[in-house]
Amino acid sequence: MFLDVNGELHRIVKQEAAGAWVISYNNPGPPQFVLQAELDTYPRVATPEDSYQSAKKEQLSEAEQERLELIQPLLDDEQCIKDRFHRGDVARETAALYETTSRRILQLYYRYLATGILIRKKELKSRGRFTEEFKWAVNTFYFSAKKKSLKDAYDLMLLQRFTTPEGRLMEDYPTYSAFKHFFYRNRYDKSSQKVIARDGLTNFQRTARPLFGSAMAWKSRIGAYQMDATAADIYLVSRLDRTKVVGRPYVYLAVDTATQLIAGLYVGYDAGEEAVMACLANAAMDKVAYCKGFGVDIDPMDWPSAGLPGEVIIDQGRDFKSGRMQELCLRYGLTYETLPPFRPDEKGLVEKMFDLIQNRYKPILRGRGIIEEDAQERWAVDYRLQASLDLTQFTEVIIHCIVFLNGRRVLDNYQMSQEMREQGVSPTASGLWRYYVGAGKSSLMEIDEKEVYYMTLPRINGRLTRRGIAYNHFLYINREFMSGEQGQRYFGQEITFAYDEQSVSSIYLILDGLYIPFDLAPQFSIYGGAAKAESELLWQEDRRSKREHKRKEDEGRVELARKIAAIKNEAVPEEKEFQNGETIKQNRMKERDRRK
Repeated sequence: MFLDVNGELHRIVKQEAAGAWVISYNNPGPPQFVLQAELDTYPRVATPEDSYQSAKKEQLSEAEQERLELIQPLLDDEQCIKDRFHRGDVARETAALYETTSRRILQLYYRYLATGILIRKKELKSRGRFTEEFKWAVNTFYFSAKKKSLKDAYDLMLLQRFTTPEGRLMEDYPTYSAFKHFFYRNRYDKSSQKVIARDGLTNFQRTARPLFGSAMAWKSRIGAYQMDATAADIYLVSRLDRTKVVGRPYVYLAVDTATQLIAGLYVGYDAGEEAVMACLANAAMDKVAYCKGFGVDIDPMDWPSAGLPGEVIIDQGRDFKSGRMQELCLRYGLTYETLPPFRPDEKGLVEKMFDLIQNRYKPILRGRGIIEEDAQERWAVDYRLQASLDLTQFTEVIIHCIVFLNGRRVLDNYQMSQEMREQGVSPTASGLWRYYVGAGKSSLMEIDEKEVYYMTLPRINGRLTRRGIAYNHFLYINREFMSGEQGQRYFGQEITFAYDEQSVSSIYLILDGLYIPFDLAPQFSIYGGAAKAESELLWQEDRRSKREHKRKEDEGRVELARKIAAIKNEAVPEEKEFQNGETIKQNRMKERDRRK
């Protein structure tokens, strides 16, 4: 029986209860044991036409009979199939008896087990005489991380195996056509060894390995979120000054493994641990209230997730493995599973969600700052000039896309169980979510969303003064707290406060486990509701404008001093007389004499 193992033919040479011993038909070598569960995943194929040519011993040629005698001791002993040490001992004893090498005997033995052929008829022809050399060249030069072409492998083979000491080719050397025919006849181009050797094991596992089962079957309960981030293919303008392009926003998603429901979202200009924590905070909150903050009214059935997950599936990114993340896990009992590096296929659900979201809005928003595939090419459009959406508008777009993907997209590849069909479960992400919740298959933690929000905010040290808290060029005040006796005791002392990168409107003084809000002072109200990146852009523009006017101020100050000095020079003091006729000078002399 033959199997197709990743494009390479294998023959089963011995079947056992737990599995079977198989040997490669294309590259005969030592038999390998494969478990029965893995065997069942490989397709069966027909026996190759050029293998197992049945012939009686007396019908064999003299050369075939000689080779069969060499390997007969190994064929008679089934232990040689399973025990490589025993096989080596038998081969060495036979080699000593027939005055040959154990390597030659083992090669004949492996080929006979794999193909049933002792001497191929094609070996008498030109293309068959160089089988060993061709195999050596493919394995040495073509199956290499240097990614040499097939013609380069052929040239190097000629250089090392078919060149005389004088540097000339031998009279009888193989042609490139024969080498190329050998390569494709043995299906080396379809071999998994080719992908692994030339592109690496990681690339093979990511793009070429066999796929079994379903990604959603990985978890049997809701509450295991796959998290990742990407930079959206769009440029946005500032909400404070729409003539200023802020840049490309980052999108963080938390996708439930069992249902494909997008449970958490972050859209902003900042990336890192703050964005990760904000995405988890969003996953814990009520989505109806969150969407209403952006002017979007949704049906709770379309986005039903709320609460912290029991497990987070992340990659090796530093923002996902930060100290804040570990603090959150310790506080609420979260667990996180870290995937190997360079393996986005291990969390394919969240990776695919980015594609689905961008494929929804990009065709419609084309011409509004969308970055096309030709962005790096010569004479391409500068898509920053087309930017017209701000962060709030883009977040609304993402919310609408998520509501569609959660509540309307049909999961075609998901197989509904009999119980689901009887209950009329909708084949959507939100429908599966509600089914799992009703069945009690949930590892979500219901906690106060405000507590999670405060917990996920970044912190910094500062000082409370009589004017308030100064942070990021702005001043924050809380009249009630600062007017009270408790607040006045903290004047001049160092304090810790939390801030939100998404809005500079407020910061939160942390005092005895409480979060006391401080709002922007009235003179900075123009920055209310803006993200930190947007406020920084406007503040820098304001500073630039003031620097330009600073020169005029200096010129005006010099001009003022010059005019005052000119008036001073015109007003020269003259001799003044008092009522008694004395002058100021005479009066000063009298006063000096009196003091003496």
